[in-house]
Amino acid sequence: ALEQVRRTSERNRSLADFYLVQRIPMAIVASQLAHDQVGFAEYIRSLDRDIAACVGTAGERAAAMARIEAHRRIGAVLDTYAAWTAATMGVLGTLRSTFGRLLVAQSTLDELRGLREQHQPHDQATFGVAWRDGQFFRQEITPEDTERVRSLITEQIARIEAACDVEPVEAPDAPPELAATLTDTFGASVLDPAYLAAAGGRLLISVDRYYREIALSSLGVPGAWLQATLMAGRTARR
Repeated sequence: ALEQVRRTSERNRSLADFYLVQRIPMAIVASQLAHDQVGFAEYIRSLDRDIAACVGTAGERAAAMARIEAHRRIGAVLDTYAAWTAATMGVLGTLRSTFGRLLVAQSTLDELRGLREQHQPHDQATFGVAWRDGQFFRQEITPEDTERVRSLITEQIARIEAACDVEPVEAPDAPPELAATLTDTFGASVLDPAYLAAAGGRLLISVDRYYREIALSSLGVPGAWLQATLMAGRTARR
């Protein structure tokens, strides 16, 4: 059993390099790990690594500001991790005032509800074993821990539903070749936020730089990261 834990942990770490080294979007890598994007992002941070939101140059920021300004009052689509992050930061209202309308794909809500279902209430502590940095660690999850996490997830789902319009997504009958390859290989919903943005000519907000690059190259969807949109909103209020 311990050997299986070790092999699984090492496999997860190897797959994480698809994001960290090969720059494959979190949504795609998480689908291969059978994980949600929120959990995968937390795993990346547990490795003491950062989420690649942007390069960080002045030119990149200026281009993002121009895209935000061009889509002001048209609306914006948040991918799953951007919606979660904005909800936990309490800035969904700010984003909605900037763009007039916020949207998320139905698959985003389904993913977050699935995350909540992973934390079912229980009466007794549960125990497990994890492998990291060449060592086994004993893990204990109390009923209070589970309830706290479940309540947190429920709260963020409610915030997203209150601030965003939730819409189902249908891929076009003849998607571009790259988009078709991605959905055929990694699942029909992996490009849902990008398809939803493309359908309305809206801006895609994603914390994941690599996902924005895929959305632009496969569907021509412009994007911006969350921090840039908040900077634009603050500038507009001055």
